Amino acid sequence: MTSFDDFVLGRTEDTIPIETREENRLATVQMARQARRALNIVSRDLNPEVYDTPEFTEAVKDLILRNHRSRIRIMSFDTNSIVSRGHRLVTLAMDLSSFIECRIPASEYNHFNQELFIADHTGYLQRLNCERYDGKLSFNDRRAVRHLLGDFDEMWDRAAPNPNFRRLVL
Repeated sequence: MTSFDDFVLGRTEDTIPIETREENRLATVQMARQARRALNIVSRDLNPEVYDTPEFTEAVKDLILRNHRSRIRIMSFDTNSIVSRGHRLVTLAMDLSSFIECRIPASEYNHFNQELFIADHTGYLQRLNCERYDGKLSFNDRRAVRHLLGDFDEMWDRAAPNPNFRRLVL
């Protein structure tokens, strides 16, 4: 198992396979900690083993505090179960809604079964099947990220705001 401690966003060129839940968790935390501008996430259920951890939410919060122009975009399909079980990232999105935007993909993307995490238009983690932890990642592949962001942006533009991730203030 790789710890990713020596991987640097924007510098480490290798594209490597990942296979375990722990590798997914460690890689996303490491990329989020190193990001300076943006995070983009597509996940069916905001995988709690990866995104509902204190380390990940702290990294996202630190990114926002370091850069008030940062942008975090999250798309998830199964929002009811996320809200009903509770999720640290959703709570953070409610608290910092000026920086974190959550949307529900359009129904035409219901077949989309990938998990995608993109950091700073530079690094990515992609799993072709969200029910499995095997995938690939790179901390520095702008060409692949450009393609993945094109797909992400197309989905984002057709997605609807997620009312379940908003806090009602009275």
